[in-house]
Amino acid sequence: MIEKDLHKEEWTQSPSHVFWGEIAPSDHLVQIYDNDDVVLDSLEGFVESGIKGGDSVIIIATAEHLEALNHRIAARGVDVQQLQSTHQYIPLDAHETLAKFMKDGWPDDELFNKTVKEVIVLARGKHNRKVRAYGEMVAILWGQGHNGATVQLEHLWNKFCMTETFCLFCAYPKSGFTQDAHESLEHICSTHTMMISGLEKSKTEIFYKSSQRKNNNVELNKMGRANDMEELEHLKNQIKDLQASERELSQQVKELRDFVENASIPLHWVNGSGIVIWVNQVELDLLGYKKEEYINQHISKFHADKPVIEDILKRLINKETLLNYPARLLCKNGAIKHVLINSNVYWENGEFIHTRCFTRDITEIKAKELEQAALIRSLQQKINQLEKERA
Repeated sequence: MIEKDLHKEEWTQSPSHVFWGEIAPSDHLVQIYDNDDVVLDSLEGFVESGIKGGDSVIIIATAEHLEALNHRIAARGVDVQQLQSTHQYIPLDAHETLAKFMKDGWPDDELFNKTVKEVIVLARGKHNRKVRAYGEMVAILWGQGHNGATVQLEHLWNKFCMTETFCLFCAYPKSGFTQDAHESLEHICSTHTMMISGLEKSKTEIFYKSSQRKNNNVELNKMGRANDMEELEHLKNQIKDLQASERELSQQVKELRDFVENASIPLHWVNGSGIVIWVNQVELDLLGYKKEEYINQHISKFHADKPVIEDILKRLINKETLLNYPARLLCKNGAIKHVLINSNVYWENGEFIHTRCFTRDITEIKAKELEQAALIRSLQQKINQLEKERA
């Protein structure tokens, strides 16, 4: 269990509207939530109390969460469009915002600061309003397994908060924790000052406790400067090691992606429903299609012989591996390409994920075979004619 019994002394209970109304401008909050309703309940209080207090509120979340949150606060009488027009409420897509400062799978310091600074300045406005912000970008990286990049992004947020005073609220879905839950929780909470319960409960109350970071701050004040510097150096070395590992992995992924995208042989993936989900440029060039004309189409659309592609899919579903399977493909201009197909399926826990299809163009070979066959027939006819004349 990630969270203990809420009735134990380590948790403090507060009415929801009081808690969200009294959070400090320098607080860095975290919530590990059971389901979307829990985090949306928290966001509803976070946004509404901020607006009522005259703060600007920045929400960097998934499109699904933004839509649900906007619907909720609008139902409570908040004029979402009017607040957006004055930049007192700034909803941003987390994936799009993340893309602005990620480089080869790693958060870039300068791009991060530039991206966040622009939003903070916009939110403060000419009246220099207080700002509270919520972000799901760290949760996205964590959920994708980019733990090193997650640590770095949390580090960038904390460093940015040293120069800009604002309340920051982060949230992670409990389902995203794939390692030991207790160790994961300690790791995440070490970068925050307060933890909010993520268990499903009444919307009118909040359970919270000071996280290890705040407790550590008290202890560090009692320690000598030398110990502080030693710990800081240790953390820096850990981050450097994580950065090196993450960059090495990112480079390997980049090289592998380049290999399959630009390989000299046509390649594509088809899912269990027969839909093309990926294709490389060589295959597109072979048949004369654009990527948007090929992706998300049923593979049978590009086969000249329906019984052939039906047999191919049937064999693959039955876990057969195809070697040099002959087929005819349709080009965009109506021409026919004769090919040999090598393919099998990537399975995961018994589920058909996608095919791994390699296509070899033998159109020229086929044309030469037809020419040779025609020549042989012509010669045979002449031989037969000569034999008749002699007889």
